[in-house]
Amino acid sequence: MTADVGEQVTDADLVAGYRRNPELFTAVYDRYFHDVYRYVAGRLGAQAAEDVAAETFLAGVRPA
Repeated sequence: MTADVGEQVTDADLVAGYRRNPELFTAVYDRYFHDVYRYVAGRLGAQAAEDVAAETFLAGVRPA
């Protein structure tokens, strides 16, 4: 999934895209991992943040 020059891919586009092609989940991960990690690190510390952030994204790709 690519966007035209200057056009940003929306979250809805990413979700629709990765449901058809799981390889596109990388774009979701790249977009939000740092934010999730930073939030968790602020609450639980840096040691726990890596594991909790990874589990967060794992839950996002598990079949419903």
